[in-house]
Amino acid sequence: MSKSERNKRYYQKHKHKDYNDWVYCLDIETSTADGINAKGETVKCSYIISYAISKLNWRTGEIIHDAFNRRYEDLEEDFERIEKEAEGKKTLIYIHNFSYEFSFFKDNVKYFQNNISKQLFIKKHKPLLINCNILSFRCSYLLLG
Repeated sequence: MSKSERNKRYYQKHKHKDYNDWVYCLDIETSTADGINAKGETVKCSYIISYAISKLNWRTGEIIHDAFNRRYEDLEEDFERIEKEAEGKKTLIYIHNFSYEFSFFKDNVKYFQNNISKQLFIKKHKPLLINCNILSFRCSYLLLG
């Protein structure tokens, strides 16, 4: 197969995706404590969580404060709701200091555990982006330098 045929196949496979007009921003505040798991290992666990989700329409500039909640279960419901509202369009969610948040997401949020389809880390435990179905989570801290 020639190089031009490979390129043509690549571009057909990776066609431009429709992006949602809404871009989401998520910030989570947690308090942690050290605990001991069943194996006797020291682990960090979150005992207080609160988060806010805002969304910005990148075409109109409209900003909506979308959700304020305090439980991981609510966060899962919000991710599922955002995915449903996106109607199949790829949706960007920027999280400040995502590497810290991801350490809790991967252990506590089933939506993350079950739906990761693509990951890009710049270092171990420092994700730049993680795709879960049509939601694309990105680290605003690392992207802004």
